[in-house]
Amino acid sequence: MIEVNDKSRKKGIFQRGISVALPVLWTSFIFYNSLQTASRSLEQSGFFVDLFTNMTRLLYKGAIPQKLLGYIELRLVDDIRSLAHIFEFFVLYLLCYIAFASLAKIRRNMSAAFAYGLVIVLMDETIQIFVDGRGFQIKDILLDCSGMLIAFLVIQLVIYLKTGKSKEIRDESGE
Repeated sequence: MIEVNDKSRKKGIFQRGISVALPVLWTSFIFYNSLQTASRSLEQSGFFVDLFTNMTRLLYKGAIPQKLLGYIELRLVDDIRSLAHIFEFFVLYLLCYIAFASLAKIRRNMSAAFAYGLVIVLMDETIQIFVDGRGFQIKDILLDCSGMLIAFLVIQLVIYLKTGKSKEIRDESGE
């Protein structure tokens, strides 16, 4: 009996360790991206633009005029870069929420996840001041915070749906 409790305790410690390590690893990924020069960062975005435009060419087989496709490619570079900011901080907020959930209560999780994310946003932009061709951008801060806000809203929706459904089940059973 004691062995089972000891195993479950060790499993819980391991899971908490993983849930705390993931935001740290993701933060490292964010900082790695911030340390890329402007040309390298543009090259990475260009990969996704090329992927999208090549898929478009295959799907529409010349139905889109080349001039329009060129405009779409230019527009996509900005859009992909913006989505990358939103995605990075969406994931960071989720990982932080999970990490803090393993350690604290729900309201504190959301505040702590946002506070951690905000510190990383500011550090991220500050790092870019010292990188060739990069700089501190208010637009990037807003995009990063948008990613965290979207993650917050997704979590709120999941909590609402989960508690709403459990309430419906309790109501149906007559409790």
